Amino acid sequence: MADQTGFIRIRGARTHNLHSLNLDLPRGRLIAVTGPSGSGKSSLAFDTLHAEGQRRFLLTLPGEERALFDQLKRPDVDRIEGLPPTLSVSQHVSAARPRSTLGTITEIDDHLRLLWARLGTPHCSACGDPIRKVNSADILAAFYKMGEGRKVFLLAPLVRNQVGEHREAFVQIRQGGFLRARIDDVLNEIRDIPKLPPKEPHSIEVVIDRLVVRPGMDDRFRESLATALKVGQGRVVLTHIDEGDWEDRAFSTQLECLRCDRLYPDLEPRLFSFNTPVGACPRCDGLGVVRQLDPAQVIPDRGKTLGEVLARLVEAFPDALEVFAVDRKSLKQLPTRFPKEGATWDTELPLRDWPEEAVAAVFFGEDRLFRGLTPPGAPEEEEEDVSWEDYLAPLLTNVVCPECDGARLGALARAVTLHGQSLPALTRRPVDAGHAWFQELQTPANRAALVEESATREKVCDALVPEIARRLRFLEEVGLGYLTLNRPGPTLSGGELQRARLATYLGGGLLGVCYILDEPTIGLHPHDTDRLIHALRQLQGKGSTVVVVEHDAAMLRAADYLVDLGPGGGTQGGRLLAQGTVDEVIRDSASITGRYLDKASRERKRLEESTHTPVAYTPVADAPGSPSLRLRGVTHHNLKNVDVAIPLGRLVCLTGVSGSGKSSLARDVLLAAARRHLGLVAPTPGEHAEIEGLEHLDKVIEVDQRPLGRSSRSTPASYVGILDELRKVFAATRTAKARGYKPNRFSFNVKGGRCETCQGQGTLRVTLKLLPQLRIPCPVCHGKRYNPATLEAAYRGKSIADVLNLTVADALAFFANVPTLEKPLAVLAEVGLGYLTLGQPSRTLSGGEAQRVKLSAELARTSTGRTLYLLDEPTTGLHFVDVARLTALLRRLVDAGNTVLVIEHNLDLIAASDWLIDLGPGGGEAGGNVVASGTPEEVARTAGSRTGFYLDAFFAGK
Repeated sequence: MADQTGFIRIRGARTHNLHSLNLDLPRGRLIAVTGPSGSGKSSLAFDTLHAEGQRRFLLTLPGEERALFDQLKRPDVDRIEGLPPTLSVSQHVSAARPRSTLGTITEIDDHLRLLWARLGTPHCSACGDPIRKVNSADILAAFYKMGEGRKVFLLAPLVRNQVGEHREAFVQIRQGGFLRARIDDVLNEIRDIPKLPPKEPHSIEVVIDRLVVRPGMDDRFRESLATALKVGQGRVVLTHIDEGDWEDRAFSTQLECLRCDRLYPDLEPRLFSFNTPVGACPRCDGLGVVRQLDPAQVIPDRGKTLGEVLARLVEAFPDALEVFAVDRKSLKQLPTRFPKEGATWDTELPLRDWPEEAVAAVFFGEDRLFRGLTPPGAPEEEEEDVSWEDYLAPLLTNVVCPECDGARLGALARAVTLHGQSLPALTRRPVDAGHAWFQELQTPANRAALVEESATREKVCDALVPEIARRLRFLEEVGLGYLTLNRPGPTLSGGELQRARLATYLGGGLLGVCYILDEPTIGLHPHDTDRLIHALRQLQGKGSTVVVVEHDAAMLRAADYLVDLGPGGGTQGGRLLAQGTVDEVIRDSASITGRYLDKASRERKRLEESTHTPVAYTPVADAPGSPSLRLRGVTHHNLKNVDVAIPLGRLVCLTGVSGSGKSSLARDVLLAAARRHLGLVAPTPGEHAEIEGLEHLDKVIEVDQRPLGRSSRSTPASYVGILDELRKVFAATRTAKARGYKPNRFSFNVKGGRCETCQGQGTLRVTLKLLPQLRIPCPVCHGKRYNPATLEAAYRGKSIADVLNLTVADALAFFANVPTLEKPLAVLAEVGLGYLTLGQPSRTLSGGEAQRVKLSAELARTSTGRTLYLLDEPTTGLHFVDVARLTALLRRLVDAGNTVLVIEHNLDLIAASDWLIDLGPGGGEAGGNVVASGTPEEVARTAGSRTGFYLDAFFAGK
């Protein structure tokens, strides 16, 4: 294709499974890299292009810092020419810090803090009155505004409504040479020290001067004012007598509420940051939630006495005795403090006979008689960073902080408003509503009120308000208008996190860089994909190159240039099947992707020419011939009193645009309620009236995209139990028996057999200021994780390190005669993960790969036929051919009698399901309704269903 922008020329790329690829990628274009799972897409985009860009950046560092990276592995490529600076955005949710929010990730919070600090109006956190510090010019202006000819007293407050005789105040007045003071609103000459009633409150103000308002009083007023501010420690009062009453106007040169006599610190940006001690709410430390015991977990049976409950807890948590050691003497006061009408009771009665106030007091304490069942602070000496909260995690739950109501900020920051809006109130709004508010703020009338004819305020307003509005617009354009700015970062899906960072890049103004994104369409309904494509075009419009690793048909068709790798995964992949424009790839017979895109082209044409007649949605109670789970009155988050039936023993898809309420319904309500019904530890279910049909279930399994396990040492082999069997195999070898090696010798998680330099991780972490952590190969074991003595034990000529470097497919052939290894390996291969190595660190897996590892672990277990499986977008990272394989596996679960509930956007899987529940019609407040329910064909014909609209075109394109 003709192009004047130049090329990124790659020659001899051999990273991982790439077969010496030679590519010329046009710069300044939207490039999509596609192919089956494991075909080498990430190896090309991230491990070759981005790794080389990162390495070149590190070479620009000073010599001392650059020396730290001498062992940083260079991508296995002959050469790369024309590569711009690279920025990558992966889909790993773990990249979001625990305290981060959407506002901090996108850097919008930085602008908001500065705006509220410079233009906000502070209010007293006690009485709510506006407070403002003034300067001498403000007070002089107020003096002239009191009216020409008026006699005005200038007072300096010494005592304000305080009990006592206050002799020291009168001594100060006399020593200062002042003659008069206003004592309790009465003017008095101070010849002698007056005697005031000592048990009554008094106010004492020194009369500094008495002036008449008239032109030319500036010098005298400023001189008297300086004295008044010195005597009154920054406070003065201008007053006059009107019809016998004092008309006071109080001023302070400090940020102070004169009514409540409260002094506040000056407003500064860090005061509005929940990540600083100054700004964070002291109760929750800026988290917005506090951890406390969940009564439903601690007392699952109200028929037990308190003693029986405590005995059960101590049995379950023997090291936490002090947590549950309630003061029995204090408890004896409960019967009198909480009388129960019509009955007598005591601590030996079952808890169901206790008043609710008494149960609450046992948990949370009462008037400091006893602290209640609340977890203490972490012990002084903690082993392995395990606190009491970690130890008691199954019994704890997060509740909204009672002091800040989830705002995370301190009292003063919460009381500062801008155009009548506090910062926490704004961040609770959806992004699209916040964008509209900032647009309104830029109208001439609102802008004039905001700047108050101040040149400084005008500069701040003109610099920050349009910039914040612009960044909020970018969030809308990438399909995140339904999220709130205070949404915690760890709760964002991989796709949401990527798009949030993409919006940050849109607002960053960088030119001529190479952006590399990993499936940015994750979590996007087909309706939202077009907006994401538009956002990527904006990046490209700034002269940047955008490389996306992608499977979505709409994104692939929108790309300027396609690179199709394959034909399979692992050793079967890494080859260039086709490259060029979309039409060129479609015409290339070697391209698997091209055949699917040809079908997608027909679907798009059918969609544009759609003339089908939709039918109105009629609620359906159940799928014919199937018992159901019936959820009624669900009002959690944005769900609007939803009633819905989920047929059991079916493959059910929960669909809808981003933010329509899918996760709220499936995970927060159904999953939590089902787990509690089965006696498992689970958070409190979201708001709902009732759920029927849970008695049909005996197991609930969630298969999500979160990282495997909590340890950075986790691997696919350890997660599915293969590593345990491998250790047994190697412990049975001749060398291991001769040396007395036990199975734990072959664990890289414990001392003995592992390399102690890297502690069995195979890599060392290197940290530099302002840069993310990097990992370099261990210089001792060279990534093998084990010490030389352990590696001498071999099974069929391979050490334990060699086996961990095998792909799943190769390991399946290698251990064909080991039954304990054959089944789990076969299932991993079945779910399309034959290309993964057994020892691949879990942190390097995509969300979709992590989910399929979890799914394979479940498939390897014996099914009861009464299990509910909940999967969150299992098609993430899957090529068209892989989706068909996944669908067949889910069918196996359903054929065994189980129920599979899938949150999904992929039309191939949606069309293959038995039943659809479509939520919407929009996201956030515009969602939360059941738009359609029925078979895929019925939903495709339903009016108002966005999923149905695209599904109808999908069926027509077949």
